[in-house]
Amino acid sequence: MKRNDYMYASAVFASRNSRLASDSKTCALLDCVASCCSPHRLASFFTVTGSGGMSRSKAIDDHEQLERTWLRSTTAELHLASNAAGQRANLEAFAWATLERHPVPYVRAAGQNYLQRATLHRSLAASETNAFIDALRALFKLLDAPCGYLHVSTDHGLALSELGFERIMGRRPPEATQPDGPSTPDVSGSIIRYHHPEDTNDRVEQLVEVRSLVGSRLRGTYWGTFLGREMVDELGGADRVRRDAPVYLVESFGGGALYLQLTPEPEPITTPAMQTGLLALERFLQPVLVPLPPYWATRAAKAAQRAAASGGTTTPA
Repeated sequence: MKRNDYMYASAVFASRNSRLASDSKTCALLDCVASCCSPHRLASFFTVTGSGGMSRSKAIDDHEQLERTWLRSTTAELHLASNAAGQRANLEAFAWATLERHPVPYVRAAGQNYLQRATLHRSLAASETNAFIDALRALFKLLDAPCGYLHVSTDHGLALSELGFERIMGRRPPEATQPDGPSTPDVSGSIIRYHHPEDTNDRVEQLVEVRSLVGSRLRGTYWGTFLGREMVDELGGADRVRRDAPVYLVESFGGGALYLQLTPEPEPITTPAMQTGLLALERFLQPVLVPLPPYWATRAAKAAQRAAASGGTTTPA
């Protein structure tokens, strides 16, 4: 990634800290989320209730306002954004965060309205990467997360799709036109058939089958991977992960957790380093992945088949 470029980053952590929806730890949680969004300042929020009702977007006044909203018994999701209420985000510089939980109306016993997961989606300039990863590590520790991941893409929609289980299409190239204005049928057909090289929606749709396991198991392999102490043990311990993980960086950040990073700087999945790295990391992490066919191995095999059929060389999967 060139120094002045930016990409889109998505991160997801499940939570095992049952105190984050019921006591003073809420303030620490909101501070941690704000750090993950820095240098962008969170300016607005809206909520979704357990029955699916969605509130209007409102300006954020202070932490106390957000705490009251989050602790409300019917709040299932709290969505935070750097764009002002009622305004569209500037996709060159923005940050969004979501906190999700199972609301339990009329039941106020400690630990019952616990936080399920935290998700972050933002633009990411090269100069912001290290601070963002440091903030993610702090959030991971606060949540006592079993695992987590950091996905990067040059496409906003494709990065967003990796936060959940629904297909979101990547941006298509501008439609070519004739000198007199209208597009040709052939050009229109090529736009319809366009497949973004960073598209992983086939994986996103497969994950629906095992969505109940996502969080306790890794949903896949990504540029950045966060492993809790139990997963590190399943992989043979910290020493083995440091020695054998096919990644650029392995860092410990307390409590037996490890952070794995595939390349020195964020790269889309289409680069040679990411193509090779994702395939190797998938094999290494297989014991802690959700029980689905190996995604990157299958994708590489299909790319090789297409290349053989066309008589050419293998292109990025």
